[in-house]
Formats: sequence, structure tokens, C-alpha cells
Amino acid sequence: MLNHPEAMGIANVGTGCSRSFNDVALAVINTCREGRGEPEWSLQDAQESEAIVYFPLPAELKGKYQSFTEADLKELRALGYANEMTSLEAGVRHYVHDLTE
Repeated sequence: MLNHPEAMGIANVGTGCSRSFNDVALAVINTCREGRGEPEWSLQDAQESEAIVYFPLPAELKGKYQSFTEADLKELRALGYANEMTSLEAGVRHYVHDLTE
């Protein structure tokens, strides 16, 4: 959008595809495993190894926490942005590599 200063407005930015916290955690785990030359894990592998552990939602957050989000890209597309979005896995891989290199 930097190349289109005439495009103005407020737009959601995201992939337009809802993903779970499990997906985010698994992407981080598998990026780290890849960096060590280890094979990718499934969600079940991560749960069984206790790399992913679940805790109950705190009572004070019940009814206040938004558990589902999905960016509506209509406005972004209407502003002229037509590029493909970066996948969760590719974005996490890039971020983790930036942190560890």
C-alpha cells in the first residue's frame, strides 16, 4: 500500500482464514525443531511430549475473551491490495528465524 498513497481507509489485515492457538504453537515448535534438524511434530506429538499443555480459562476472562477471529478482507481488497497473504507457518518461521539469528 506504500506504493498507493491515494488508497485511504481502515481495513482489516490478516489472511482471512481463522487459525487456532494450537496452529500457532505447533508452527513455533516445528520451526524450532526444523532448526535443530529434527522431524516435524503433529499436534498429538506436541501434546504427548507436553510441549503443548492446556490450562483452564481464568474465571475473570469468561465471557470477555474472543475465541474466534477472522479478518474480513473486503475493504483491503477494495483498496486495491491483491497480493497473496503470508501463511501462518511462513510468518512464524520468518519471525522465529529473526529472533534466533
